Amino acid sequence: MTAFLAYREAPSSSARRALTFGRDTGVFRPAAKAADSAGLVDILRSGASNGFSVVLELAVSDLERDRRIVHDTRRQERPVAAEPPRPPIPFVMIQPAYGPRGRPPVVSGRLRIGVEPAYSPTRSRPPHHYVFAYHVRIENVWDEPVQLFWRHWLIHDPVGGEQEVEGEGVVGASPVLAPGDVHEYRSFCVLEGPFGHMEGFYHFRRRDGSIFRAEIPRFVFRAPSGEGSGALA
Repeated sequence: MTAFLAYREAPSSSARRALTFGRDTGVFRPAAKAADSAGLVDILRSGASNGFSVVLELAVSDLERDRRIVHDTRRQERPVAAEPPRPPIPFVMIQPAYGPRGRPPVVSGRLRIGVEPAYSPTRSRPPHHYVFAYHVRIENVWDEPVQLFWRHWLIHDPVGGEQEVEGEGVVGASPVLAPGDVHEYRSFCVLEGPFGHMEGFYHFRRRDGSIFRAEIPRFVFRAPSGEGSGALA
């Protein structure tokens, strides 16, 4: 930015060399841009006299401000050193609990598992959309702590066919059960027919890293009579 100021009194000869006069406007203005006005401020100050010194100081003030603005702009345009590359985030792949010979062994007597199913009429839309809720209770009756980290469901739907579902944990959790601990959760299943059943396995990990499966006993889904087009034979 260049300052434009009108003067009542002509500047001195030394200052005049640093100013230009617009004959059509009657305005003196600095002859140099703010970016090249390092010595212009000193020239204007040395040439100030009488009443001209008041407006001259205003011009000097504007030039100093312009010079600071240009300096700040140049400083902002300097290249910024690139940050050193960050180390990659480790990626953990969750895998089913397959042992060297396939799936881990099924062990009984360590976990007591019970399931209570129930039909959900408010969420069901017969005749091809039946929702069943179920409540699971898992109790560690063993003398060691274990962690449930994988589920494996076998779903039988006479209308929609057989389904096999596997995944990490249960409803977003991988609970650790100390001896005597109980873990409970609720979930749901959608069938195309008014009846069916589920069964499966939970995979558990011991403190030493070894894994085993606990069987989930079969439980039956059945919509009330009148909700479907047929009955379970």
